[in-house]
Amino acid sequence: MPRKFLPDDTLRDFTCVDAEYIRKHRIRGILTDLDDTLAEHNRPQPHPAFETWLSEMKRLGVRLCILSNNGTNRTKAFAERHGIAYIPNAYKPRAYYYKKAAGVLNLSVQECIFLGDQLFTDIRGAKKSGVFAVKVQPLGNRSNFFIRIKRRLEDFYG
Repeated sequence: MPRKFLPDDTLRDFTCVDAEYIRKHRIRGILTDLDDTLAEHNRPQPHPAFETWLSEMKRLGVRLCILSNNGTNRTKAFAERHGIAYIPNAYKPRAYYYKKAAGVLNLSVQECIFLGDQLFTDIRGAKKSGVFAVKVQPLGNRSNFFIRIKRRLEDFYG
């Protein structure tokens, strides 16, 4: 697999980004995918551990921004319900939107990490933009056909 698709770190899920991880990597902001990263694909409710994790991130002073290829309705509904900044229709892996998301948080890309479940979009875009790229295992098994095909390619090349 070419380096441009390889994450800087791989974790089980978003909950592995805890106080120790934040301190170790000097994280001030988390840019994150939505579907299969914070919630199962197209599910309105987040992963059961999300609320506790989000409270801990806020307590630690870590800012969040959802960067999603989903449309405005899906992204806005989820983000606003939880008081998180968001950028819908992000056209990942375009680097521009990763930089824009860091800017929304008034941070540089070097102060942020990106959490995502897909190599060809999430991780590739983070690497192109200079954001520390963290791949997480996808939540659930509700992904659409196209994403399931991409996952097979990722497994083959990874």
